[in-house]
Amino acid sequence: MDVQSRSVDTWTWRKMLKLKALIRPHVQCRVGNRLNVNFLHDHWHNIGVLCDKLSNREVSMLRIKHEDSVASALNKVRWPRGRHVTEMVERCRNNMPTLNSCDDVVRWNGTNNFKSSNIWNTIRDRGHTPPWYKVKGNV
Repeated sequence: MDVQSRSVDTWTWRKMLKLKALIRPHVQCRVGNRLNVNFLHDHWHNIGVLCDKLSNREVSMLRIKHEDSVASALNKVRWPRGRHVTEMVERCRNNMPTLNSCDDVVRWNGTNNFKSSNIWNTIRDRGHTPPWYKVKGNV
């Protein structure tokens, strides 16, 4: 369930929501005890963010709430059997990471090296290179 901007929202809030969409693909979760990672909205599964992969029908079929952590969702999920199973649900079920006692960890692009300069270089639009970029003495 993504947050939509409204006309009454502040400029700062609207800009933050736009950045969220740009940054989201780069934030990944390493699952440990599964208590602090959201089942549908965090990138913890190797197929990606599940709310982007599963249809509303598939989410409903699994009986998972949007606010469920991975741990709570897996405790109550009912994996469908037979002809009702979609390919995406099957891929989701067959590729679950193993549970361990460590805390869940949120990482930037799969590394613990979170720097604002890395984020800027990843999300900014570089545009085209101007023909004068190699001009001598240009600072």
